[in-house]
Amino acid sequence: MKDFKQLFIDSNEKQIAVLGESYLQNFLNSGDLSKGFCAVSDKRAYFKGKCYYRLGNSFKSTSEEKVVDLKDITGTGFALINPISYFVISIVSLVLGMFFMTVNGTARFLGVLLLLCAIGIGIFYFISKIKVFEITYSGGSMAFKAGNYTTAEIQNFQKSLRIAKDTIPAEGKVVMTSNSSIGDELKKYKELLDAGAISQEEYEQLKRKSIIN
Repeated sequence: MKDFKQLFIDSNEKQIAVLGESYLQNFLNSGDLSKGFCAVSDKRAYFKGKCYYRLGNSFKSTSEEKVVDLKDITGTGFALINPISYFVISIVSLVLGMFFMTVNGTARFLGVLLLLCAIGIGIFYFISKIKVFEITYSGGSMAFKAGNYTTAEIQNFQKSLRIAKDTIPAEGKVVMTSNSSIGDELKKYKELLDAGAISQEEYEQLKRKSIIN
């Protein structure tokens, strides 16, 4: 994973994970923002570019720039953007078309047009469904078109984000509640090391602190 720390507010922030690394790199190189990305440090999540926000039970497309504290991230998951309005229009057109088909003259021709319209809108309804990857936080959420990223990229991002959330220190210190939790903490630090979120030196320092505490 490349170093994108120039995006962060605080130069001391440690880079944890990036969703849409190629889009972020393109933005930093050329200023072009064709697709959305999310960069996560040990303190904050940075959202930028084309994405979706939840409005009730649906999603709306937007071009967003937002910074959210890592501690406020509440979860990740997949959702389906389903343009139900097209489905309703298709059904209404179908019903009206079938009705007019029972009438002679010009009305029957109108019925044929409505049936064709119903078929066309119905097809568009099924092909316009979009699967999105959603990141929720206190007060809202951001979602990105899942097809813009590989499955492995999303899985690695989720894993790194979850580990980072689990290892947020209290008041800047590593806090251990009991000796029995040391093994769990060391496992989390090892996962961060393997994910490239921390260096070998940082891993050794965290390990020493855990053992001493």
